[in-house]
Amino acid sequence: MSKMIIRPLVVLAMTLSCAAWAAGKAADPAAGTGEAVKAWAPRAYETLTGGFQPLAIYIYDHELKKNTSATQIEGKDGLNNADLKDKLTKFAKIKIKSDATDAKGWPADTLKQGEKGAMLILRSADGKVQFIFTKTEHKLPDMIAAAKAVQDHEDKIKAQAEMEGKKAQALAAAHEKPKEKEPDLTIKVEEKKPEPKKGSKAAADAKKTGDKVAGANAGEMPGDAKKMDGKKAPLDE
Repeated sequence: MSKMIIRPLVVLAMTLSCAAWAAGKAADPAAGTGEAVKAWAPRAYETLTGGFQPLAIYIYDHELKKNTSATQIEGKDGLNNADLKDKLTKFAKIKIKSDATDAKGWPADTLKQGEKGAMLILRSADGKVQFIFTKTEHKLPDMIAAAKAVQDHEDKIKAQAEMEGKKAQALAAAHEKPKEKEPDLTIKVEEKKPEPKKGSKAAADAKKTGDKVAGANAGEMPGDAKKMDGKKAPLDE
């Protein structure tokens, strides 16, 4: 009797376990909605040129019900890894659907790589350094190394551009003609001193000074010079 009771219980437990496992698998987020990429946004292809910001481009098939590669790339062994997140800090983060219904101008061959799965592109702003991780090849260590290589290239190019800019400024400053000094057109007016008041000491001093000047102009000789008038000078003897 006890065996008859136990067997149904075992079957029920196994059924519940399978149901829980199935529910857990079904709980995987839809492609493009994972924690790591939910804030990423689509962009038109023509906007990707210029500047010094590297690009992280995630392309995924949003119509695929069970997108295993999207789950892996968006998961803890992919874009949701702390080390990879850190390496992608300065990257512009873009995600687009593989049918390009949310972005314009993307090359068909690029979009095709994201069909029936997902793919990640890490590239520099000038396009000279680029790494592609497909739905079958997307190992975490490789993605971390690629992100570092792209950022290193971007930093080098930016530093070179800044140095060239400084050289150009210095060269332009060296050839710039010095500005001519503008003439001083200010009219200077001499301040006229007021006449001293009559009866004041200043007026008396001014009178004495005037008298001396007048006497000198009339041929008067001051002091001992008058005493020698009419006499021969010692050197004449």
